[in-house]
Amino acid sequence: MENSSDAVLIEREDAVAWVTLNRPDAMNAINDAIREALPAALRSLDADEGVRVIVLRGAGPRAFALAPTCARPNRAAMRSRRECCHRERPGWTPSRR
Repeated sequence: MENSSDAVLIEREDAVAWVTLNRPDAMNAINDAIREALPAALRSLDADEGVRVIVLRGAGPRAFALAPTCARPNRAAMRSRRECCHRERPGWTPSRR
């Protein structure tokens, strides 16, 4: 297992990578540590041409993840998340439902 931080863990086997939110005591609630480590982990795996599948999961038996644990949203983190999650990738087209 490769640690990107204590809050986000990365495991890899062949072309599959598992990214685990690792705060089971808090039902994997999104905090600053996850908010910073998750986009970095996804960018790193996205840049690795050997990775074909990324599985996102939450540690523990109770919950996948909860909403952010901050009282006020961090605008810089939200902007960073949008840039990471909503950027265009070559060969990718959004699904139409």
